[in-house]
Amino acid sequence: MQTRSAAVKDYRLELWLDDELPSVRVDERAVAEVIYVLVDNAAKYSLLEPQFESAAEAQDTGMVRLNS
Repeated sequence: MQTRSAAVKDYRLELWLDDELPSVRVDERAVAEVIYVLVDNAAKYSLLEPQFESAAEAQDTGMVRLNS
């Protein structure tokens, strides 16, 4: 995975994590790529402040939901 650190150099990233998040098995590379794409798209298409906010919260189904 290539990165464009210059494009997101001055971006502010805020991540809120639910205190009740369950442990989940994930493909680390795939999750890292998804997060990278979200931040990269925010950097490319944001017209306002260079900021990206996201949250992870536990669902009643035992799954984790990532909101951006």
